[in-house]
Amino acid sequence: MRFAKSLYPTRLRAVHIAIDADATEKLKNNWDNYLKDVPLDIVPSEYRDLVEPLLLYLAETEKRWPDESLIVVIPTLVCHHFWEHLLHDASAQHIRKKIEQDVRNHAQILEVPIKPTQLQ
Repeated sequence: MRFAKSLYPTRLRAVHIAIDADATEKLKNNWDNYLKDVPLDIVPSEYRDLVEPLLLYLAETEKRWPDESLIVVIPTLVCHHFWEHLLHDASAQHIRKKIEQDVRNHAQILEVPIKPTQLQ
């Protein structure tokens, strides 16, 4: 979020795809402790799918603000050893690919490398 804020966007929103009710509730309850100035949009996912609810959210967001650019900031984990790629989920790459292929939106994608030490 720090990187996204540094872009000084007209609007900045965080989106959470809710696939786990308990985790979502915890996130909602703690959000204001960390990022009061960034609204959190929670998108329910009936079938624990991250991609389709996100694509629908992006399409709705473009309709809501049609004259503004939409940039999706995706954190990607930097792996220093080939075997680390096997241990980490490839969700970011999968999401990026699906956003690029989706004809419903014109979102730009900005991948931000995150080192494992930054996650602690």
